Amino acid sequence: MGCWKSREQNLIVVQPSERTRRKSKHGEVHLEYNEELYIVNDNISDLYDIIKPLAKGKYGLVQLATSKLTGKQVAVKVQIQENEKAITDELSTIKKLDHPNIIKYIELFRDKKYIYIVMEYCSGGELLGNSTTPYPESFVCEIMFKLLHAISHMHSLNVCHRDIKVENCLLDSQGDVKLIDFGFSCNYIPGHKLKGIVGTPFYMAPEVFTDEYSGPECDVWSLGVLMHILLLGVPPFDAKSKTEVIQRIKTCKVPFSSKEFLSLSPESQNLLKNMLQKDPSKRISCRDALKTEFFNKIKRTHEIPNDIESQLVNSQKVYDFQYIILTICLMILPDDIFNSNKEYFRIMDSSHTGFIYLKSTSNELEYPERISYTDFLIYMMKNEIIQQCFPVIYKACEKERVFSKEKLRQFLMRRGLYIPENFLKTEIGCYEDFLLLFN
Repeated sequence: MGCWKSREQNLIVVQPSERTRRKSKHGEVHLEYNEELYIVNDNISDLYDIIKPLAKGKYGLVQLATSKLTGKQVAVKVQIQENEKAITDELSTIKKLDHPNIIKYIELFRDKKYIYIVMEYCSGGELLGNSTTPYPESFVCEIMFKLLHAISHMHSLNVCHRDIKVENCLLDSQGDVKLIDFGFSCNYIPGHKLKGIVGTPFYMAPEVFTDEYSGPECDVWSLGVLMHILLLGVPPFDAKSKTEVIQRIKTCKVPFSSKEFLSLSPESQNLLKNMLQKDPSKRISCRDALKTEFFNKIKRTHEIPNDIESQLVNSQKVYDFQYIILTICLMILPDDIFNSNKEYFRIMDSSHTGFIYLKSTSNELEYPERISYTDFLIYMMKNEIIQQCFPVIYKACEKERVFSKEKLRQFLMRRGLYIPENFLKTEIGCYEDFLLLFN
């Protein structure tokens, strides 16, 4: 990973050691949206009002804040600069991911002592809170479907989480679960072994304690432990000491014959047994787990419109500049506005990879081989986004005096979106000029 100072004096650009780029094929200018991190060397209080602390851990403080530009609440993770490399490594991983059940990164600030990570705020708190009461299978089914779907997306990009646990699952304002904390996550090469005894002991797979293991399988094990806790109120390997817990995990003494376990439905018993399989080569994958009978319990609240695929194809004329602004707009909209489209996306993602693959193609229309979650929202909600967000975005730009080509470019870079100097060919003089860019 490298670091260099851009010509914009308040920006530091952090380059990941392995860079991922999103190539755009729309419009006259061919852009590459990269995964570089842009650290803003400004005072975070200029853009955010800090409201109150949310949580405190050994690595830093999490605070609730409100954007002065948009009014939307965010979570701000405050860490000392000594941890900068670990922080930028984690954020580089998060920026690769694009899924409705994975926390969203917004931007990064730094002052003389601290780094401030601005993230999506989950007002519902931790998945279980302080409760140890078993949950109904219907509820667990919904939660596990979303978490398996999110982890399957990560695995499709060869990313392993390695610290899945109840505490790392938060709920947003709509009760939708979000996976957080990617501090132990890493890239893996299929067929190659990972090293590092990392994670939380109660949730770690037996092979992780050998310090040589494959990536995806250990995540499935952790999800199995989480599912066991949700259904029965206790972890599968309970003991008086940490040492005893680890020993039970290594020998894989899961109480599958207990009265409590046998009270579960056959579908949930079978899935748990397949997820808590000691041999990682025989352990079920996330994609296969999603195909099991356990998930037949899910009740769909939204019916997919018959014309949704043609709507996707016909909506894909989104030019580069439009795409960038619309991406920023998605961070402003309230959570509830996405509910139906989240459901559509999960149902249409038949590959369980976090991407939609269109069945038909057209010689006249050029569109990506696969559609990501953000692309899907933009294609489905373009008009709605313009109506609700553009006045806010324009006001924000006007307040920061960014309505020149160069100033607008800097404004976008602050939000992690790199724009070439020659990208905008015309000046933007007023709101009407701004809207014309989207016609």
